[in-house]
Amino acid sequence: MFDVIYDLLDKIEALDENAAWFFVMDRDTKREIIRLNTNEQLGRYGIDSDEDSLGNYAPFTVQERTAMGLQTSHVDFKVTGDYWKSWRVRVTDKAWIIEVDPQRFDELVNELRFAPEHVGLTEENETIVSQGIIFEKYQEWLLMQLGV
Repeated sequence: MFDVIYDLLDKIEALDENAAWFFVMDRDTKREIIRLNTNEQLGRYGIDSDEDSLGNYAPFTVQERTAMGLQTSHVDFKVTGDYWKSWRVRVTDKAWIIEVDPQRFDELVNELRFAPEHVGLTEENETIVSQGIIFEKYQEWLLMQLGV
């Protein structure tokens, strides 16, 4: 009877925190982090990671963007979509880091007062990732490892 408990305890002792972390930070998690930063924060709300507004486009830019069929209610750093597509999530042993095309980033800093705060999740979106996505994937990984 106790063999089952001892077996489970052995499995718990053998759990690898690093393996769990890289399991939860899979391609889907990375995509969701980028989606939250680009489509939601920049695209839908026009805010940075501090929840500050990115501002509004100048009247001339509004005319240009309207002609191209783009939204004009707030700055979103999106014209062709290539810049948003250049975003990546790099995973280290203990963290995830959002990276963007450095060449385009420098252009935006000079042209549009783009700042590092624009790359990163709001507190609310960090909670969605950590307490939602990552927590659920940790549970999945744990159940797989323990065979329950």
